[in-house]
Amino acid sequence: MSRKICKRKHYVTNGFNAVQHAIDGALVVDQKSLNALLLRDLSSLESIMMGQGTKQEWYDLTATLNLCETMARRGIGPEALHDCLLAQKALKKVALQYQNDKAMIFSKTELKAIRNMIDYHHLQRQCISRSEYEKFIQIVLNRVKNKTFEVEYI
Repeated sequence: MSRKICKRKHYVTNGFNAVQHAIDGALVVDQKSLNALLLRDLSSLESIMMGQGTKQEWYDLTATLNLCETMARRGIGPEALHDCLLAQKALKKVALQYQNDKAMIFSKTELKAIRNMIDYHHLQRQCISRSEYEKFIQIVLNRVKNKTFEVEYI
């Protein structure tokens, strides 16, 4: 009989600091990344307002909406739910309108709801760590991929 030998593998990664990576995951998302995400959301809304909106801008806003709504339903900023529902109705209306006449036009109340939703989501991002935010992103992706009954496809 031969003796059992441990086959534990040691992975050496060049340029990767596991301790720093763990610390970054536990910290609140840095301001530079938050500002970049907020800028992307606001620029998507701005391009739709100017009449130059494409499907990509619409997808950006729906991704923000899905994250904001999921976080609100899970207890992080539940006051955002009202504006999320209004923004959801507005994005549905605009999607159907875009299919018919290739134009995306929001009313003033719909714009206000979408802006409020973006502001709430920005505050939600500031309140949690990066690892928690990534968990919420994964939850939303799984809900969309698994075609959960809550998810509506347009």
